[in-house]
Amino acid sequence: MHTELPGLDSKGFNAVGRYGIGFFSVFMWGDKVQIVTQRYDAAKTDTLVLEFTNGLAERPLMRKAVAAEYIQDAGTRVRVWLKDESPLSGLLCGIRDDAPLSFVQTCVRTAPCLDVSVIVIENEQPPVTALSANDWKTVDEDIFCKRLPSNTPWWIRKSAGSANASFRPSLTPITGDDGRMFGRAAIWPVPENASEEVPQGAVVIGGFLRPML
Repeated sequence: MHTELPGLDSKGFNAVGRYGIGFFSVFMWGDKVQIVTQRYDAAKTDTLVLEFTNGLAERPLMRKAVAAEYIQDAGTRVRVWLKDESPLSGLLCGIRDDAPLSFVQTCVRTAPCLDVSVIVIENEQPPVTALSANDWKTVDEDIFCKRLPSNTPWWIRKSAGSANASFRPSLTPITGDDGRMFGRAAIWPVPENASEEVPQGAVVIGGFLRPML
């Protein structure tokens, strides 16, 4: 980074990686992995493909991409073939005792505050925008709260026929001295109706949800 993109340092770039696992954590999902990448200042014909067919047990193959693999506006695309469906089933089972989630809901619940957009294509259906980059700062309060975990079991919400509290306090932005926004918060009263859904506080690191407060 210091040699190829020296300007990032002066702009306060802060790398996401912290723990030295990085890319290799992808093999927790599957042994077959394909990475297609194209630099922002490179031609489409310079697109490279790195393929792992047997995890780290064999050397990967690097080759030039064919036309069908080109990335329209540069960037990187990572594909993982799951070893089995258990990781996906674990993601879709919901949070704690919640009802099963769709793949779009899973993306939103897992990473509610990303600084990049997430677009989901499932079973060859048209693309669906799960969330837009940094939309947590401006998205409607009702939509924002639905991204957070709830302390009301799903079967109670379903039997009551309502998934929303009758009273929703206004969310206040939490900002630093420099104006940077760190979160949105409100003091939520205890509902009289036990079936009313009350979102819980949540910590988000790098856009990804951590356990409830």
